Amino acid sequence: MHRLFSIFILSFLVIELFAYPITPVPLQTLILSSDYIVIAKVEHIKRELTIARIDSLTGDTIWNGYFDERAKLHIVSMLKGKKELQQAIVTYSPNMICPSPARYPDGETVVAFINKDKESDLFYTNGLSYGSKVVSSEEELNHYKNSILSYFNIQKQSNKKRRNELITEWLVQLCTSRLTRWDGAFELTNQISHYVYSKNPKSTAYNKYITSEQKARLQNILFSCDKLRDGELLLIQFVPNDQREKLIKHLVDCASRASKWELHDIMYKIVENKPNKDLERLLHKIFSDSNYYHDRRDEQKIKLLIEEFNDIALSK
Repeated sequence: MHRLFSIFILSFLVIELFAYPITPVPLQTLILSSDYIVIAKVEHIKRELTIARIDSLTGDTIWNGYFDERAKLHIVSMLKGKKELQQAIVTYSPNMICPSPARYPDGETVVAFINKDKESDLFYTNGLSYGSKVVSSEEELNHYKNSILSYFNIQKQSNKKRRNELITEWLVQLCTSRLTRWDGAFELTNQISHYVYSKNPKSTAYNKYITSEQKARLQNILFSCDKLRDGELLLIQFVPNDQREKLIKHLVDCASRASKWELHDIMYKIVENKPNKDLERLLHKIFSDSNYYHDRRDEQKIKLLIEEFNDIALSK
C-alpha cells in the first residue's frame, strides 16, 4: 500500500515537473518549423488506464500508467509534408495545466502542425496548444488554410527586402481576424503579452517595413473591437500619442462588457497609458486588497470602486 501511495505522489511530481510556460509559437513559426501541416478529422483512441497491478509471483506493485492520450487524424488535406499521409496517430497530454496542451476533441476538425517522432510511427504536436487549431466552421477553416498557403507563396519571393515587406503585410492581415490576431500582433510588436510594457518595445524584424498606412489599419482594428484580449491589447502599441484620449475612452467602454478575468487586463492598460496615482491605488484596491476573483460578497463595493476608476480615467 505504501508503494502504491508513493507511485501516486510520483505521478503528481511528474506533472508538476512539466508545469512551465513555453516560448510563444505564432503562426509563422509553426509554418516554418512543422514537418507536416494537415487538415484532419479527429478520432479519439480510447486507452484503458491501469494505474498499477500486483505481480502474482513477487507481490510487487508494478506501474502501468501513462500520462498521454492518442488521437487518430484522418487527413482531409495536406498543406505541408515530406510525403502524403492518409492518417497520423498523434500523442498528446490533455491533463497538463501549464503549458496548455494540444487539443484533439473527438469528431472535430483541426488544423494540426505536427512533427514525426524519430523513434516510432507516432507524431507529436509542434508547440502544444499553439499547434492544434480546432475549427468550428468552414469560414474558420478557410482563414487558416488561406493564411498558410499565402505564406508559402510569399516564401517564393527571392528578394529578401520584398519578401519581408510581404510578410509584414501578411502579419497585418492576420490581425484582421480574431483567430490569428495574436499571431500577427506578437510578431509585429515582439511582445508575448500586453503585460510587457510597450514604452520601449524591442525592435522586431518588421519594424522597418511596416508603413504608416498599415499602422493606421492596425489602429482601426483595435478601435473596431468590442472585446479586448491579448491580441487586441498588443495593438495599443500602434496608437499614437495624439489618439490617447480616444484610446482611454475605448478601453473604458470595452471594460464595461469585459468578463471579470478580462477586466483587470484592460484596467491595467488604462493605468499604463494614463499614469495616475489614484488609478494605480484603485487598481490595487480592486484586484489585490479584495478577493475579486473568488469572493463576490463585496460586489457592490467593487462596483463603486470601478465606477470611481472610470470617472478618473475619463477626466481631462
